[in-house]
Amino acid sequence: SAELPDLVILDINLPKLDGKQVLKFIRSEAHLQHLPVVIFSSSINDADVKEANELNANLYLQKPAELQHYFDAVHAIQQFWTSHTKQNINAQ
Repeated sequence: SAELPDLVILDINLPKLDGKQVLKFIRSEAHLQHLPVVIFSSSINDADVKEANELNANLYLQKPAELQHYFDAVHAIQQFWTSHTKQNINAQ
């Protein structure tokens, strides 16, 4: 079996498959349901945010327009989830 990621960072606006469809698939598969999914999208449409929440995304963030802010946001997401995962492992 393939090794699973610790975190999925997903955009709603994917070129071939809608990101919400990917999220729906992740949440419907028993071996993937536990994966944390962060929606990181340029869309701030209320309907997109609501649907992502209904599909149990763990977090919805708007992509910053400036490249450096984009890199900073990705780094912050990675730092948060790495820290959170380590805390959960140590608590068990």
